[in-house]
Amino acid sequence: SQMTGGSGIGLTIVAELVRAHGGELEIASEPDHGTQVTVAFAAVGEAEIRRLALLRSAAHSVSG
Repeated sequence: SQMTGGSGIGLTIVAELVRAHGGELEIASEPDHGTQVTVAFAAVGEAEIRRLALLRSAAHSVSG
């Protein structure tokens, strides 16, 4: 928090990273009760995992 010396931009950075990866960010806050932050990403099926692994392997082979 800003009271403890933080700059207060942590959630802004998290929000941008989550959105950049197609996720969703939900923040619910109640005074005197705290804040709940929920981050959700779409599930990736096995076929997509294999496709990404092949792409990664191919990129690694090309780069060195």
